[in-house]
This record gives sequence, C-alpha cells and structure tokens, in this order.
Amino acid sequence: MPELPEVETIRRDLEYLLLHQTMTDLHLYDPRLLLKVDEKILRDKLVGQSCMSFNRHGKYFWITFSNQWKLLFHLRMTGQLTLTKPLERFKALRCSFQFREHQLNFIDQRRFGEIHLYSPEQAIFTDNHIGPDFLTVSVKQFGDLLKTKQSPIHSLLLNQQLVAGIGNIYSQESLFRARIRPKRLASRLKNKDYSTLHFKLTELLHQAIELRGSTSRNYRDAYGQMGNAQSLHKVYQKSNKPCVDCGHPLKGIKLQGRGVVFCSVCQS
Repeated sequence: MPELPEVETIRRDLEYLLLHQTMTDLHLYDPRLLLKVDEKILRDKLVGQSCMSFNRHGKYFWITFSNQWKLLFHLRMTGQLTLTKPLERFKALRCSFQFREHQLNFIDQRRFGEIHLYSPEQAIFTDNHIGPDFLTVSVKQFGDLLKTKQSPIHSLLLNQQLVAGIGNIYSQESLFRARIRPKRLASRLKNKDYSTLHFKLTELLHQAIELRGSTSRNYRDAYGQMGNAQSLHKVYQKSNKPCVDCGHPLKGIKLQGRGVVFCSVCQS
C-alpha cells in the first residue's frame, strides 16, 4: 500500500497541477530519504527546472524535468505525496519541493519511502529487476509469466519482479472476483483461469483508479483526500464477515506472513 491505482491517482493529480511548473526550492528534513544522492546534488539538478512529464511503472512514480533528470518516488507502506500552499510544515514531513503556487510534500510516518535521482543517461529500474506494469501485460503474457510457477497464485501476484503494481488489496479482491483460492498453485490453474483473472484484475484496477484509490489506512491523494475504492472491497480485511455472494463466513489465513481473506465456498 499504496498500489497501482493509488499511485496512478497521485500521478494524474500532480500532472494536472504541476506540468510545466518550475521548482523554485526544496527542503530536506530527513537525509535518509535520499538514496545514492545528497541534498546538494538534488538542489543543483532540480531547482530552476520545470516538470515536463509524469510517469508511473507499477508502484513507482517519477517526474522528468526540463534538463531530463528524473526524480523517482516509492511510497512503500505509509508514504504520501500531497500538494499544499508553499512553506507549510507537517508531522512526518520528510521532504518538500517548492513551486510558485504549490508545495509538494513527501510525508511518511514509517520512514520506509524512497526518493531516487536519475541522470539523463541512466535508465530507470536496471538495478531493481522490476517486472512489466500489469496494465501493459496481455492475457497471453500474463499466463506465460505465471503458469509454470510452483507457488500460490496470491504470492505470485505480489511478486513485483514478475508483474508490477499489484499488492495485497487488489490481489485478494481480484482472486475473489475470479473465484480462485489464494493458495492454489499457479501451475494448477487452467488457461481459462488466467484469462478470467486477467480480465477481473484489469477491470478492478480501472474501477479503483476511477474511484481515486483505496484508503484503508494511510493513503491520501495529492489533494490530501481519502480515496473511495474501498467501496469495491468484498474480502479485504473482512475475515469472519458473511460473503456478499453466498453468505458463508469469509476465512482469514496467513500466506507468507500476510493476512489473506477469501470465501471457501465461492473460491476453489
């Protein structure tokens, strides 16, 4: 958390408000936020530059500036990117970027979030082994990525090296919609299962983007507002509650250290 829909919502918000805007200053409050770069380099490369494009891949988001340097964000568990009036301070504010009419704030209570700076010559993700963004993956590619794996399908959906952008929320919800148990081995699924899961997951992610992401705890959009996609949730964090389709109590289990909820009647 945040996952693909939440990061995409933030990307769209910032693109709408900051495209072609020039960064006038920045303030670093937690040096641990920056990886492989210090504040002086960050300031030298970005202050005075304009935001030219806003891109996302999986759960990562980056801004490309007029000098072609790229500032990449990974929000991890509790990171937030919000816009306010300039020179405001907040609890857990780790870094702020000043523009003429806005301040872009990186807020992170758990302090797991990251910022990376890439030069024009550097390619993003060469060291991270990130898989393709899910929304660019065809049905055939999806099946080919997963069908030989001897691991639970839920765990594979969370593996960002295979396919990027899906987390615990949308994996559980899409598996419920596709009527597939989270613990089923990917190699045991049939082609029709992959086709159904791909369709349901694609549908779910687009719906969640339209509803501006899911706020179950910390997520906020770039305006600091909660999302509404939690209204789509039928199993996530609903252990022991009745299934919306059959009425049977939903079952909660641990799968590789994560809490997972499913319906033992509707999902097989």
